[in-house]
Amino acid sequence: MAMGYGVAREAERGPLGEILHVAFGLNNLADRWFQSAGFENIRVLRSGKDGDVLGGLMVVPMGQWFGGRSVPMVGISGVGISPSARGRGAATELMRRTVRELHKGGTALSALYPATLPLYRRAGYETAGGCWRVTIPGRELPRTSRTLTSRPFEPRDERQVRAVYAAQAKYRPGWLDRGPYIWHRTRRELDGNPARGHVLCDGRRVDGYIFYRQLRTKMGFDLSISDMAARTPAAQHGLLTFLADHRSLAGEIRWFGGVDEPLLMALPEHHYTLGLHHHWMLRICHVENALRARGYPRELELSLDMVIRDDVVRRNAGRYRLNVSKGSVEVVRGGRAALELDVRTLATLYSGHRSADHLATSGLLRGGPKAIARAATLFSGTPPSLPDFF
Repeated sequence: MAMGYGVAREAERGPLGEILHVAFGLNNLADRWFQSAGFENIRVLRSGKDGDVLGGLMVVPMGQWFGGRSVPMVGISGVGISPSARGRGAATELMRRTVRELHKGGTALSALYPATLPLYRRAGYETAGGCWRVTIPGRELPRTSRTLTSRPFEPRDERQVRAVYAAQAKYRPGWLDRGPYIWHRTRRELDGNPARGHVLCDGRRVDGYIFYRQLRTKMGFDLSISDMAARTPAAQHGLLTFLADHRSLAGEIRWFGGVDEPLLMALPEHHYTLGLHHHWMLRICHVENALRARGYPRELELSLDMVIRDDVVRRNAGRYRLNVSKGSVEVVRGGRAALELDVRTLATLYSGHRSADHLATSGLLRGGPKAIARAATLFSGTPPSLPDFF
């Protein structure tokens, strides 16, 4: 079936909204979603015969932190196909055309939360990290420190709050370098329940913050944290104390993060649960730009030759040499076939989700011991996570 692809026209938003209503049960909230993402970021797949909307999605430009550097990334949101067009390859075509568009524009990466794996693997995505849910009974939280002043968030705090987030996020692989769409989602009202914000201050400087919602229970409430960060030990202890002040009525306190959650190390006991909520997937849309933009351990002086296979974006395919020297990065086409892998395997290696040794044992990459060791060193780091949804 012939298909067309492009930015959604104004007349196509209604049909796409109905498709997403059926796919996600949006209760006619699609237009609000479109407006939040930006109408210019809506993509549709059309029937080549009559131009009917077969499906669509939203692209969300932002960045993602790897190796202490923000790599340009586009999030994929709201992928939906009309029930009458399913089973004919429309979703695969939609995703592949989107990836090719991103490559043409020079975008290094794309990430998404998958409802199903096979579809996105056909477009070159692979699992690259996890989103973990932390749950702590309110009664288990200690009051540790009140050296900082706590007060409600005010609009004048916005610049400092974003700086606190960036100071924490840049050292946590996979975290987002947020744009307006993500910042809005951390604070938006859900089912009439607003996100309340507080900041922790050392004089005029904001060193920590928290946004949370109270979810009513029979005996009180649970606290659902939509966003929090701290850039000093005093702010970390201040956040724990702020949460502990709710323990007389708070049943559970929950938030999303990674396996390296810093607040958990400040707890006197391990009376919490840390469970995988969802895996996220990554796509290397532009191999050269992605390898060049990522950070690597600053003390390294290493070169790695790779052969990359990519059946969707053929310009990505070929030989590359990655040269890393004390913080500087060079990527050139050519080199030897020291390491062979496809673009999906590169994604999970790039994020640090799986090591080169693990991937070689699984048969997903091939190379000599020296090349595998170099790849393991270049892409090593703490387990990647992504606590934001889009």
